[in-house]
Amino acid sequence: METADQSSISPAFWSVVRATATEVRGAFLSMPDEPYRGAKGIFPQVWCEWGSIALAEVLVAHELGEWTFVEMKLPDSPSGHSWIELRGDRSTALFTIDITLDQFPEWDDWYLGTAPTPALSKFSRTGYVGPWRDWPVVATNSSYAAYAEKMLRYVAQV
Repeated sequence: METADQSSISPAFWSVVRATATEVRGAFLSMPDEPYRGAKGIFPQVWCEWGSIALAEVLVAHELGEWTFVEMKLPDSPSGHSWIELRGDRSTALFTIDITLDQFPEWDDWYLGTAPTPALSKFSRTGYVGPWRDWPVVATNSSYAAYAEKMLRYVAQV
């Protein structure tokens, strides 16, 4: 996992968030459920939304903040990528987790840190930024909430 400068986040918070994200990342493949049939076979490709939403729900359940869902698009394409950010008083990102950054050949690992995700160098057009439950896609696709709920139950058991 790539990490960035930790100076603005307390070491205890950083450690708990990192451990929780690592646990959830492992659970994507170890839990019996998957977002859709065959998803585990292509992990981490096309997992960014499911993974980010499930991780955000686990972080909230562990009282580790309300995380903002970020969906960015390629400059000239509808293709995009998603991650989560913990934001400060002025809606600036204090902490970023890009749990599936390694789906792209440019990056070897997922990202967790106080700097923006390296994916911003590629995905520069805003698709959506806000609570994941308000993301317009969720209105027509209940699989995101269902998978997040299954993740919460799974990590509570292990």
